[in-house]
Amino acid sequence: SLRYVQVRYAGSGLATGFNPGGITFGGVGSETDVEYVQVYNAPRHGIGYFGGTVNSRRVVVTGSAMQLDIDHGYRGSLQYVIGVQGEGIGRSVNVASARPGLSPASDPTIGNFTLMGADSSTRGSAIRVRRDAVGTWLNGVVTGGNACLDYERGAGDGVEGFTPGSDPAFLSVLFDCAGGVLTGRGGVTGQEALDADRNNRIATHTLEGFVNGPAEAAVPAAPVPRGKSFLEAVDYVGAVRDADDTWWQGWTCGLEESNPC
Repeated sequence: SLRYVQVRYAGSGLATGFNPGGITFGGVGSETDVEYVQVYNAPRHGIGYFGGTVNSRRVVVTGSAMQLDIDHGYRGSLQYVIGVQGEGIGRSVNVASARPGLSPASDPTIGNFTLMGADSSTRGSAIRVRRDAVGTWLNGVVTGGNACLDYERGAGDGVEGFTPGSDPAFLSVLFDCAGGVLTGRGGVTGQEALDADRNNRIATHTLEGFVNGPAEAAVPAAPVPRGKSFLEAVDYVGAVRDADDTWWQGWTCGLEESNPC
């Protein structure tokens, strides 16, 4: 198990063009418990999930160029994720498969997330899905200065038109990004994916830091998808329900001015 762990300042690249992540799971299985983990100021991804089915709960990534990097057929679940983007040119979450046509495709399930992208419009999109990646995103909040979602033509089954189970799905997600909700060469399918769930919202967020406000509380929560027993059933979106939801306190740093890293 990996519980109550902080990784700070993961280090500089060992070679030109290579920057390490804070934590990388390579082919790790679902019998490994990952909970209460923070990565602070990694030069590349905070946490990488490369293959495997390891699940994670109560994850915090702050100050990294990219919060989560998901690739190589990862098919696990994450719940309660706080992501606050740092310096660099990355995006909040990148989801891809190793290469087109290679099985299994990456198909993560990510619930109760609050992803706060950089304010700058020159940065990458908050979420990028591409190269056969599928995935289910539910009960989330996405903010940032660029687009919320970069939906590439090769995402999912690569066929124009949204197909449940074969293309990335978004359920009860509030989007508030200065660059708009959607970009990418798969925009038609991406828009259909967003429209497929009537509880997705484009609205001005009312987060206090990363804690839900009235706008977030007004979004109906999606139920746990069938077969995803790791996820806990909740009736709210976002990683932190309200001021009384304190799972992130006492073991993290840098989320409050009074508790710097």
